[in-house]
Amino acid sequence: MTPAPHGTETPRAAFAGPGPRALLATAVALGLLWALDRLVLRSNLLAPLGAREALTPLYAFLAPALRPAALVFAVLATATVVLGPRWVEPTRTPGWAFGALLAASAGSLALGLFLVRLPLEELGQNFDLYRHEEFWHDALAIGSASDFLARHVELLPTLSTHGRHFPPGHALLLHAVVWLCGPSLLAAGALVLAAASLGVVAAWQALREVLDERASRQAALLVAGAPAFLDFAATSMDAVFFLPASLALWAGLRAGGPRGGVRAGALAGVALLLAAFLSWSALPLGLLLCLHASGARGRRAWPAVAAAGLTFASGALALGLLAGWSILEAFPASLEHARAFMADVRASRPRAEPWRAWLGNPLAFALGAGVPLVALAACHAWRTGWPREACARAALITLAVMSALYDLETERVWIFALPWLAAVGLASGALAPGRLRLLLGLALLQALVLEALLFTLW
Repeated sequence: MTPAPHGTETPRAAFAGPGPRALLATAVALGLLWALDRLVLRSNLLAPLGAREALTPLYAFLAPALRPAALVFAVLATATVVLGPRWVEPTRTPGWAFGALLAASAGSLALGLFLVRLPLEELGQNFDLYRHEEFWHDALAIGSASDFLARHVELLPTLSTHGRHFPPGHALLLHAVVWLCGPSLLAAGALVLAAASLGVVAAWQALREVLDERASRQAALLVAGAPAFLDFAATSMDAVFFLPASLALWAGLRAGGPRGGVRAGALAGVALLLAAFLSWSALPLGLLLCLHASGARGRRAWPAVAAAGLTFASGALALGLLAGWSILEAFPASLEHARAFMADVRASRPRAEPWRAWLGNPLAFALGAGVPLVALAACHAWRTGWPREACARAALITLAVMSALYDLETERVWIFALPWLAAVGLASGALAPGRLRLLLGLALLQALVLEALLFTLW
């Protein structure tokens, strides 16, 4: 669909969205698929925590905990549900104010959810849960940032479990935290929380490129209330990647939209390269942007796509020449380490074949996204038969491709794709205030219940 100009609202009837029956049906369907994955496919790909097996396909363990501080989250959630429909109205809340409220709401809700299980001083401690498995341990060992970047491919075998499978961006960011604040895990946790909060604002800007103003605000608010986003926004470096991924999504959707052109394409290439410096998940994001541009503008999108590709390649070449880090060397090296690691894992476990994750990958993402977002997307797909919007089609196709490439943990690793699901769900238009309150309230309730019942490693 073609969005209304930024800051305006095209009058239209509110999208009914999923009602209580549809939400219940979605919850039952996800529960049955979860049971199918656990009881029939029975993959044991995910590592246990002591004697406890993971609740596949989620990398989570049953460990109930509920501190009195859970009341903080309950108060924040109630305020968001009550006031959220007012925030999303362009005539009542200017854009700059909504952006500030969105960032503050995302950050405070994520921190409030963290307090359900752990005290504030534990923020960032997950980075040191297992020795030599996290980017934090790589960051502590970095002497010179420039030397680490230039020798990154050479150093890969000596890095942490996560460090061997990723570009150098995460370790260098945490090294900067150590340089500024000392080896403070609390400061590292604060970095994650700040990046996630800003990432939701960037996601809103991206959603404005494909939805009208009111619908884009609602979509961004629902992303900020998604259980997986709130769970990992204070604990995982995947939430840091959410920020550059959302910036790249914004630049790419703009380049592939009606206002796209060579200049917008060049900006998209720069943003995508920044995302690729932190995670190889930038590659499927690039696929989504190409599919969207081709579906939205056809041959007219080629100049913008070419500009994005040329800028990406030029930037990657410059990184190689000036900093010594070659993406063409780093990607296959990281991929080889990841394949070797997973081969060892599968060799030690009897039910860890790759095909057992093909259902688990999208299912874990759906469980983390929450019943409301999944029901919203399903409602739009049911209403239209097959989404007509280029962005919605691109999102669903890319998620299908990704489902065959990842090895679970997608409730965390794929949080950068939550705005895609929101774009599909709100493609039919904005929701009525009462329906938005229902969906947002249910998402936050699900986040609270999951946090109180399940322990997640990151």
